[in-house]
Amino acid sequence: MVLPSPLGKWLVAAACMSDLHRFRPSALRSSSKRSIPRKLQVTKTMAIAVQPAKTNKKTVTSKKQRRVVVTGLGVVSPVGDVVDVFYQNLLEGVSGISEIQSFDCQHFPTAREVKSFSPDGWIAPKFAKRVDKYMLYLLTAGKKALGDGGVTKDVMKELDITKCGVIIGSALGGMKDMMLSGGSDSVIIPIGLGGFVACNSLSQRNGDPTKASRPWDVSRDGFVMGEGAGVLLLEELEHAKARDAKIYAEFMGGSSTLDAYYMTEPHPDGTGIALCIEKALAQSGVAREDVNYINAHATSAQFGDLSEYEAIIRCFGDNSELKINSTKSMIGHLLGAAGAVEAVATVKKIAGEVKSFSPDGWIAPKFAKRVDKYMLYLLTAGKKALGDGGVTKDVMKELDITKCGVIIGSALGGMKVFQDGIEALRVSYRKMNPRCIPFTSTNTGSAMLAMDLGWMGPAYSISAACATSNICILNAANSIIRGETDMMLSGGSDSVIIPIGLGGFVACNSLSQRNGDPTKASRPWDVSRDGFVMGEGAGVLLLEELEHAKARDAKIYAEFMGGSSTLDAYYMTEPHPDGTGIALCIEKALAQSGVAREDVNYINAHATSAQFGDLSEYEAIIRCFGDNSELKINSTKSMIGHLLGAAGAVEAVATVKAIQTGWLHPNINLENPDAGVDKNVLVGAKKEEFNIKVALSNSFGFGGQNSSILFAPYKDQ
Repeated sequence: MVLPSPLGKWLVAAACMSDLHRFRPSALRSSSKRSIPRKLQVTKTMAIAVQPAKTNKKTVTSKKQRRVVVTGLGVVSPVGDVVDVFYQNLLEGVSGISEIQSFDCQHFPTAREVKSFSPDGWIAPKFAKRVDKYMLYLLTAGKKALGDGGVTKDVMKELDITKCGVIIGSALGGMKDMMLSGGSDSVIIPIGLGGFVACNSLSQRNGDPTKASRPWDVSRDGFVMGEGAGVLLLEELEHAKARDAKIYAEFMGGSSTLDAYYMTEPHPDGTGIALCIEKALAQSGVAREDVNYINAHATSAQFGDLSEYEAIIRCFGDNSELKINSTKSMIGHLLGAAGAVEAVATVKKIAGEVKSFSPDGWIAPKFAKRVDKYMLYLLTAGKKALGDGGVTKDVMKELDITKCGVIIGSALGGMKVFQDGIEALRVSYRKMNPRCIPFTSTNTGSAMLAMDLGWMGPAYSISAACATSNICILNAANSIIRGETDMMLSGGSDSVIIPIGLGGFVACNSLSQRNGDPTKASRPWDVSRDGFVMGEGAGVLLLEELEHAKARDAKIYAEFMGGSSTLDAYYMTEPHPDGTGIALCIEKALAQSGVAREDVNYINAHATSAQFGDLSEYEAIIRCFGDNSELKINSTKSMIGHLLGAAGAVEAVATVKAIQTGWLHPNINLENPDAGVDKNVLVGAKKEEFNIKVALSNSFGFGGQNSSILFAPYKDQ
């Protein structure tokens, strides 16, 4: 889904992985084999056209009026989980990298099934054999959306590729001209089914599977698992008209909220749902009497169906023309792909290991034993950021909870819980953690934190590999800039130092082999670097609208200036060798923020110790800022390793602390700089006193993800 923009109107072209006229839903059979649904087909594609919401100029505040500042910091890292200790250790060049102690690593060098699906003609056979089905669905649906939208090779040649992007199964957002967006999921495997069975979510109507999915029916007993993908091609209206595109419908707007109630059940009176609908109407400028059709979420859940229905009637009950249906009655619940596939149906109808960490005092002991470490880190760092920001219980009472939200991401989510679920499943699904599935999902951490605080604004996770944190921070800031929220907790958390996590990175030759001297293994830009060191932890920033922060006399660390994200469109695990995507990302961040390049004099680089990645980034930085004789660059990863999805947030904390203290932390282990690097630009082996004008922090990730965000000293104007 793409949020509206005053820049123009949007077109949507959509692809769906199911043919609504041919499938026959089914559920788990009662036999011991628990067979899977038989006949969901991948067939048709559809294209849609969209327009962004009509902007209410009275309620939308410009970026100039709503400046975003950082008023709180929280961190969990290998060199400390108290912000001042963390940064002081960085200044002193303390390494948090050591041998792994949590497990024996001596063997390491450091529901509703889609049937008859074939990616032939869409995806190279060799690649298709190596990836998960959800990715096959996603790629196929995405390419079908382009084809259905008339985006031929000739059209592609005319596109401005810097204004075309992809957001599938992640977050709300948009670029100017053209976006592929939607979702994909395929978890009909023992661990997937077992997890949902363990939390009593699935229908037990195995004797008559075609009648198992029955939203609003009195005999409903749970949802039917589905799989598939849906992708919409969103396009700016004039851009679509200029290429004579087929236009299916206009996108009017949307919203997201959180119940702040319970993990697996909606609020019984539908409060959060009604709030979300009301915000969508307000944001889009659509009158409630004009809404006469609703494609409901309704899954066949005992309480969820009624909760949603009551909220809908509360909002639209006076409309005698209103009609409601649920696509899930025929295709089951496609999880993360459900919204996109149902949007298609709707449009078609129209047309480093952390040591000595303890969550005591922050998280209830019983809960702490049940969840993944990434979530413990996230919740602890989030609450520390609030405490550091002076958001006491008394302050909380004065907040508008509908304008406070959480966007904290994770690259890999609850992998330990997932691994434990697999082990339990070897015995029986009855041995699985009943919350295995929600505790594995990357959005759960944000939801749990918002629930704990009672915040009902946007609360979700963005997963963009190791660029996750920066993109979460950027989305959170933009939510404030648009006037949707006043206060946002944002950042990232990851903890994958377990056999499956380490093994996966070893398999793709990403990790350092310098096991005999671990404190010197992470050495960005050094000629002897041989890969990154795995880290873990969390970083959270409390972002707040400036006047809101001043009104409560908050401590202001720095001002958020803006940022950007791009994609290399080159290779899965290596950056473009000439740094094209990185340079583009930096240039767009400067343009978006209005910051002059000569004002950027400090960069906290992504530099991971990767053989090609470090130089690729360095060259892009020099291309953008090489004329600045004051420029200084360092990499926090030299001391804490690579925290994956949490890296950007922890490094943003370091960047903001550099602004506050006037000290840059050293680059440790930089003993013999690569021949392509000017060592005078890099911070040396000792901390350096420095007056930062504007700081830029980079984060990049697998898939060619690039992100850059900018901070500056706060100046009262």
